[in-house]
Amino acid sequence: MPQGAGLACIKPKLGETASVSSIDEVRVRHLVGIDRFQNALKDMHRDMLTSSAKKIEAAVDAHNRKTNVRPIKFSEGDFVLRDLP
Repeated sequence: MPQGAGLACIKPKLGETASVSSIDEVRVRHLVGIDRFQNALKDMHRDMLTSSAKKIEAAVDAHNRKTNVRPIKFSEGDFVLRDLP
């Protein structure tokens, strides 16, 4: 759709006629544009989530290295306290 055209692409000017097929074509192009936008937005959010998760994981690893934190290794026979719902 041309820049700034708005409804001018759908509504014909005075004295002009618009066929149903041309109006449908404009609507289809509009819907395809919306679909592309939604896909691009979904991809952007997916990329941001993965990069955010990587940054958080790197920060946790750096913190654990600095403070000598060791992961807990439970073995069979260890008693574990559990909070009841």
